[in-house]
Amino acid sequence: MSFIRALSMALELTTTGLSQHHCRTAIIASIIGRHIGLPDFEQQTLIYSALLHDLGAASNWEEKESPGKT
Repeated sequence: MSFIRALSMALELTTTGLSQHHCRTAIIASIIGRHIGLPDFEQQTLIYSALLHDLGAASNWEEKESPGKT
């Protein structure tokens, strides 16, 4: 959990315009998971996945924010 929390915090520190987006996504995923009756382990996996869902795109954000940069 500490590693996932650290990655989530790093994601927040390296992005602009997405303030707490991954946290809101995790909350929504948790609500949906409870609503459809996911077992606890799957619920936890869903929340972790939501927290980290934008992590792979983080390296490209700077390039996307700078028009004309190749």
